[in-house]
Amino acid sequence: MLNPKAYVFSKEAESFPWLIYVSRSEDKGRTWSAPMRLDTAPYSCFIGAATSPFLLNNGGLCVPVEVRTNAGPQATTGLFSHDGGRTFSKLKMLVEDKAGRLSLCDARFARLRDGTHLMHLWAFWHQTEETISVHESRSADDGQTWSPAAPIGIKGQISRPLELPSGMLIAICNHRQRPEGNQLWWSHDQGHTWCQQPMQMWDVAQGKMLGYPAASQAAVKGEKIWNELQRFSFGTPDLLMATKDVVLLTYYATVGKIIHVRACRFRMVEDKS
Repeated sequence: MLNPKAYVFSKEAESFPWLIYVSRSEDKGRTWSAPMRLDTAPYSCFIGAATSPFLLNNGGLCVPVEVRTNAGPQATTGLFSHDGGRTFSKLKMLVEDKAGRLSLCDARFARLRDGTHLMHLWAFWHQTEETISVHESRSADDGQTWSPAAPIGIKGQISRPLELPSGMLIAICNHRQRPEGNQLWWSHDQGHTWCQQPMQMWDVAQGKMLGYPAASQAAVKGEKIWNELQRFSFGTPDLLMATKDVVLLTYYATVGKIIHVRACRFRMVEDKS
């Protein structure tokens, strides 16, 4: 029933059915249950599971769902389960711009050692589609309520935070102005302030992982996000602890017109000099 040539974020696609399903595995991913459709009412357009589910302190889980609000911008909602993903709550709004001016989307989450949850959001103006500073929101009640989204000074789009065993907070962020690539940021106060100069990890111009301080950054300028998405050549960075001191970074990158899924292992070593 769908036009296979239609761009997923085009005007034509607004009339397509947008559905979210969940499958469960009880044998470490060897086999999976039949997909179960989740209830995303009252939203029906441009909804999606833009990030991974995350565990709550009480043993439950949250499936973040990005939606388009009646005012037009994207917002971040969540479905909650307290029986291992067998049943889910109704959609609950987590973060939105109630003024209807700002899209807050592609959320990424970190659970901090003090039991709070941190959310990083790609933020852009709905009318101009201009990307601005990454925004954050925090929850102190296991994801039930979240603080109003606020800018944190990181220049980029999708930003994935991760707290290290040392207590340092890091974030990997897509940066699509020169120098283009994935940039690594860090904070010593749980993300209330961030470093002034990030590390350039994957570098688009050189087509390789660098791992040294990023060059001077160009100002974030206006972009037509929905049209540009289909031309992005890298992105979707993620972080996890591979061992007690080694971080695994995954991302996609286009090299020689071929899209690769890539990984990099690194350690954060603090300069004591």
